[in-house]
Amino acid sequence: MLVTVFDCLLLLQKEGLVLTHSIETVAQNKIAGLSFDNRTIQQGEVFVCKGAAFRAEYLDLAIKAGAVMYLSEQVWREDVPYIQVSDIRLAMAALAKAFYGEDAALLKKIGITGTKGKSTVASFLNAILDDYHMATSGLPTALISSIFVYDGTVKEDAKLTTPEAFDLWRYLANAGKRGLDFAVCEVSSQALKYHRTKGIDFDAAVFLNIGEDHISDVEHRDFEDYFSSKLSIFQSAKIAIINSSADHYERVVAAAQEAGCEIVTFGFQPSDTLYCTGLCYLESGTSFSARWKEEDALSYEIALSGAYNVENALAALAVSKVFGAPYCHAKSGLASAKAKGRGVHLSTKDKKITVIVDYAHNKMSMNALFSYVKEAFPDQKIISVFGAPGQKAKNRRTDMGLAAGEFCDHVIITEDDPAGEPLADICGEIAENVAKNGTPYDIVYQRDLAIQKAFSLLEEGGVLLLCGKGAEKAQKRKNGAEPYEGDEFFARKEIEIYDKNKMMVSL
Repeated sequence: MLVTVFDCLLLLQKEGLVLTHSIETVAQNKIAGLSFDNRTIQQGEVFVCKGAAFRAEYLDLAIKAGAVMYLSEQVWREDVPYIQVSDIRLAMAALAKAFYGEDAALLKKIGITGTKGKSTVASFLNAILDDYHMATSGLPTALISSIFVYDGTVKEDAKLTTPEAFDLWRYLANAGKRGLDFAVCEVSSQALKYHRTKGIDFDAAVFLNIGEDHISDVEHRDFEDYFSSKLSIFQSAKIAIINSSADHYERVVAAAQEAGCEIVTFGFQPSDTLYCTGLCYLESGTSFSARWKEEDALSYEIALSGAYNVENALAALAVSKVFGAPYCHAKSGLASAKAKGRGVHLSTKDKKITVIVDYAHNKMSMNALFSYVKEAFPDQKIISVFGAPGQKAKNRRTDMGLAAGEFCDHVIITEDDPAGEPLADICGEIAENVAKNGTPYDIVYQRDLAIQKAFSLLEEGGVLLLCGKGAEKAQKRKNGAEPYEGDEFFARKEIEIYDKNKMMVSL
């Protein structure tokens, strides 16, 4: 456990990470906490200098705010106590575990990874465990997802799919101190690659699927780097819960076995540990039956549509079965689960237009959504509205453009977190790929106007897919995040206008 600055030095030396240091004047000072944000640092905390965009002025501000010392891969100031390390990410992970690990060890931790579906599975599992543990112990479940964070103390919107090591361990420690039984954690490939989760012993690791995504100069150099990062989750897990329908399934299982994990599978194969025996689409979602090992099949319902969401529900059910949640709580938890921004269905009063708001933002998730829409809304006109992020995951511009061009009758390309990259360039690349299928498209830079344009093309009815943003309420532009009312807000606004106009016509 970290208590003093000297403890930090000893720990990092043991890990073989220390290059130089100058902590003599503060060696016995007690550490109040760990921080990498000069805007929130408190008196007596260790400050970490990290990131390609880090500037010396951030350190100056942290020192003025009371940082006891700084940790960095380079020496920024010699007049301030510091420890220089060879790998800042490994150093952060080691310090975080030493400072927060004792409390974090008090609860069971579930890690969920995959190219698509992580947030939905996290929502389903959180609902099941909440239903169970609130009834038995009166305690909720900690949730660390791409949408929301709750640790028993902190309740806030998420900034990253998986937080930086300091924040992640602090959330887990808070949950442990509050006596919570479980923490459900989305685990991104970036978190695994850059050691944010290093040192966390997952009681179970869920592997949903793998597809090409996050391939860029600032993320993963190629698919192999992406896939191997995902597979590394098993190295710190006791039980591996694996989707038998995942591409490269054999390699996934082999990686889990090599790591010494107990293997549990779920899916639509009779040989699966948890086997879906049948499903039926409802107006309000989907019903399905599933059999655990040799037990009888039992029925469930979810408020989301599509086989891919049943697959997500199966993942959550498999975890809940492993940890002993009774059927009544699994059933009621799934039925009540709300995956914010995922598969939200809206419709006009005359039922001619259906709007689906979804986070689908890569090839796998869009193909899954399109397949469901084709099955559930046969012979209806399909229009999609989406964009792609700037400066990362550039393969999405090709993959999403081709997928939309193949499945949709019309595509409207718009803004989705362009960051510092020209929006015209992003939209232009997507358009080139949409056009390869001969599909008509429009480019409308302002997202609310893109949604408005889509409604104007659906006067005769059809399905409108608003992809990528889900429930997000910001656009990441050149100067950072800027407020955005949300896709659902603008969809409801257009539905209201449509309904009023139809009423006026009928009068």
